[in-house]
Amino acid sequence: MEPTREQPQDEPADVFGDREFVVSGDEQHPFVEALVDVDARHVTPLADALSAAVSRFSAIELTTTGDVLRLARVRDLHDRFAEAARAHAGVRARLSFALAQALTEAVSAYVAERDIESYQSPEERERIATLRELTGPLFDLTADCHGAADELQARIDAGLPVFLLRR
Repeated sequence: MEPTREQPQDEPADVFGDREFVVSGDEQHPFVEALVDVDARHVTPLADALSAAVSRFSAIELTTTGDVLRLARVRDLHDRFAEAARAHAGVRARLSFALAQALTEAVSAYVAERDIESYQSPEERERIATLRELTGPLFDLTADCHGAADELQARIDAGLPVFLLRR
């Protein structure tokens, strides 16, 4: 077993760096998903951010089928993270570009809404700090998902087989 290097306090961990991209769907409707491991330390704060996003979505009028489907996907992702949080376990998540973007937006909105000057409990301050730490890696993950989706579309446009795509 190789020794692991401890991460200095000011250097952010590469939280979603160990990921794999796979093509899901079928020949008529392929799409790219990132397979990412989320460790147990990050699962509960992400579940909390997703819970707040579900509440925000549920409070507004959903006018399109796309809005309803997005709420369903965010709710499903929340349920997976909440279940893992209760078990104090990590999650192997499958994230499409849209789902990675929704997760990034949920985290950013949570931090923006709750990182205020008034009193916050120590638990809330810790959750906000953890989510703030995840913001950059989530933006990177979302950008990489978008790039993988573009690569898939280029393969489709060129008539190349798409289920052999690995990134």
